[in-house]
Amino acid sequence: AVAVGSDGNVALTGISNNDAWTVQLAAADGILNWQRRYDAASKSDGARGLGIDANNDIVISAYAQTANFDIYTAKYSGIDGSIIWARTYNSSFNSSDHPWSLVLDSSGNLYITGASYPSSGVLDGMTLKYDGFSGTLQWERRYNGPASKNDEFRSISLDGNGNPVVTGFSTNLDATTDVFTAKLSANTGIPIWEQRYNNGAANKSDFGGATAADSGGRAWVTGYQNNASNIRELLLLKYQPMGSPPLLGGDVAASEAVSSNAEASISMQVEQGDIASFAAGYYDAEGNSSMQISAEIDGQVSAGSNVQLDPEAGRFKWQQDTRMSAPGEHQITLTATDSAGASSGLSITLIINANKPERTWRWQHFGNTAAEGFGAADADPDDDGLSNLSEFAFGLDPNRSSSSDVGTRAEAASDAEAVSGMRAIFQRRKDHQAAGLDYIVEFSSNLRDWTPSNAVPKVLSDDGIIEQVAVNFPPKVPGKVGQFFRIRVEPLAH
Repeated sequence: AVAVGSDGNVALTGISNNDAWTVQLAAADGILNWQRRYDAASKSDGARGLGIDANNDIVISAYAQTANFDIYTAKYSGIDGSIIWARTYNSSFNSSDHPWSLVLDSSGNLYITGASYPSSGVLDGMTLKYDGFSGTLQWERRYNGPASKNDEFRSISLDGNGNPVVTGFSTNLDATTDVFTAKLSANTGIPIWEQRYNNGAANKSDFGGATAADSGGRAWVTGYQNNASNIRELLLLKYQPMGSPPLLGGDVAASEAVSSNAEASISMQVEQGDIASFAAGYYDAEGNSSMQISAEIDGQVSAGSNVQLDPEAGRFKWQQDTRMSAPGEHQITLTATDSAGASSGLSITLIINANKPERTWRWQHFGNTAAEGFGAADADPDDDGLSNLSEFAFGLDPNRSSSSDVGTRAEAASDAEAVSGMRAIFQRRKDHQAAGLDYIVEFSSNLRDWTPSNAVPKVLSDDGIIEQVAVNFPPKVPGKVGQFFRIRVEPLAH
């Protein structure tokens, strides 16, 4: 077996002089970095399975002969080949066991498949799972076919959820063999599904030699079948058993979102008023065109949800318009249902952030963040002469006449710097900078000519949302009796 680590170094394992032999070769020039031999009892040993984990440590599985054959599994340091841990498996029947194939999951746990002799003296297909960190055996699963004859697994792969798929052969009563393939639970080893393939037209022996699985759960098996003339023919099988629920998931593409990589649960964030979007693959054994996908938010059908299906490509796209959605955490459930009524679901935790004050204000008062209709900046839904922009800027209610509540007034100033003896009082949003608002205080002595003040407003009070501020009047213009001020609100200059 051969494997390449993320560092580019190449690992090989096999047999050398009846020892299980493992070597690592340098990425640059193929020079030997290190080698490791295993000799159980000066008899026949040989390695068959090989994997490299995220740390570039190397895991092998081998048969090791003492009185019988046992399965030897070891984890070697990718740096120098030193043994991190080693385990020998001898079944409770104390008979021969041997491995054929090994695979690692994303956490470094390893799955080994092969065969084991029970007390009856015929082979059982067998799969083992070891904890990659400690080498502890997590579970073992045997398969004895309906004929109680020889069964053997030759290859193993993992689907997108880390569930192992094994394939090999299972012997019938007439001594012919079928291709046997099973998907096992990664947590327990319990079969999720099992399938036998027999070329019934020829009723000869068929054999599964290799398997591959994809992120959506589909499995492929290659091997051979014997035709009626007993000539071997190449065989390729694809499995998604009939009657199983349609599957959602596969690869994730979430726009304007932060997602966690989990096929059954996704977490994403979006700004209130934006579109949350999620796209992934889907498929159904009876054909994608027979499947429907529905969406709920917090257990209710949402008018803002939209699901688009592409049956030919096997992909769907879900979008949620958050303009009418409250800030905070929401649970989205996508449910796929096929024509037979079988269904499966995908859960999305949608976090709607409220970092844009004007959108939150419109949602609070109009139930929608959109700046259109009654929510437009220049609209005046309460007919009080103040636009929504003014109502927002001064912390007012756009649905209630507020012409007398704007909070502007002139009063005597106690500040020694107020040479005019007066100051202008007004209220503004505390988050005005985040809201993109600029409050320009202008003074005039004739209501025609206005001069903007460069003074920094002084905060007099603050209720957490609205603050009351003051700006001193400028000195009086000689010959003029009156002084006036106004507040002009504009978008903040960038």
